[in-house]
Amino acid sequence: MKSNYWIKLYHEMNYDLKVHTLSDRLFRRMTQCFLFAGEMDEDGRLPPLNEMAFNLRVDIEQLETELFNLTECRILSIIDGSYYVTNFTKWQKARTAAERKSYQRSKEVKEIHHLLHDQHDIVTICETDKIRLDKDKIRLDDSSEPAEKPEAELFNTFYRATLLAPGGSKVKDNKYHATLSSWAKKGVTPDMITAALEIAAGKYTVTGPWSLNTIMANLIIKREQSHAALEGYTAG
Repeated sequence: MKSNYWIKLYHEMNYDLKVHTLSDRLFRRMTQCFLFAGEMDEDGRLPPLNEMAFNLRVDIEQLETELFNLTECRILSIIDGSYYVTNFTKWQKARTAAERKSYQRSKEVKEIHHLLHDQHDIVTICETDKIRLDKDKIRLDDSSEPAEKPEAELFNTFYRATLLAPGGSKVKDNKYHATLSSWAKKGVTPDMITAALEIAAGKYTVTGPWSLNTIMANLIIKREQSHAALEGYTAG
């Protein structure tokens, strides 16, 4: 790296599911590890455990447990007895033209994130909080289906998988269609909705398409990165 007094932190961290699963303590420890790796400037290698514990003023056994937890989610790796920040050199090096193009395109994903102000719609499932489907109340007819494609395809896929249709209030109805319209503009496909529902199964209560926004944003980023890698390969 050219500098050892600052490091890069990527916007993608806001959409990385494994980062969102970290506790506040582990998130802080992860950031401190990034800084240590930048200071060391040895391909992501961290200082010895006792040195880190002294600098952070924490118990060495506690620190060792926290670093092990970070290895479980692949943020850190252990190589030849030393802790490393996984792919640290890769993320700190200058971006290629293809990567810069991919980043520019993926900035549009932020628009999806604006829909996440209703975070109470995404809650952890417990024994008394299951996805409830009232088949007697919900009916699919021609009047409830959006007229325009590809939004109509997204509606059909989501409804058939969840039996959750628009309705109940004007605000909720607008929110339902606004989410699908935003997905359609971002090129979301029915297969991506199916994948998002599979990821959410057993983890989140799905009350409408907006409940999948965080997962969908991550899937869009991965798709953009995959496209960029393919472009780089074919260009080479």
